[in-house]
Amino acid sequence: MTIIDAWMQHPNEYFLEQPMFDSLKRWVGELDNISLEMTVDVMDEAKVTQGMLCAWHRPGEVLISNEEVFSAIQKYPDRFIGVASVNLFKVMDGVRELRKCVREYGFKALRIIQWLWELPCTHALYYPLYAECEVGNSGLFTGGTYGTFVYVRNGKADSY
Repeated sequence: MTIIDAWMQHPNEYFLEQPMFDSLKRWVGELDNISLEMTVDVMDEAKVTQGMLCAWHRPGEVLISNEEVFSAIQKYPDRFIGVASVNLFKVMDGVRELRKCVREYGFKALRIIQWLWELPCTHALYYPLYAECEVGNSGLFTGGTYGTFVYVRNGKADSY
């Protein structure tokens, strides 16, 4: 049986330092030095065949870059499928970045976490990216529902 984890991030040090993950640390303890090999070992234990490995952009910064995701895919090409993330407030730069990720890196999807950007998935700002997904034959992930939560600070969601 093939099992694909459709929503996976391999965290870097900067990602793990973000206060919005503090609640996760209460469950699992401190998170540091998570190697790519450890991630693959956990996948093996759970019998996960492949992971849709996601980059992570949010307003003002990159938490996990597309290049970091590509590097992981190069090490484990049979285990990871690339999912791009772009700066949604610079949409045409985002279209070019998505195009590069699909054409040069072989990524298969774009991820948009709409609550991070405080824009619903129907916002016109996304249309050029949606069109590029269609033209570039890549998929699209959207995460969360707009209006339920706006932003997570210090591990606690602030209600909209």
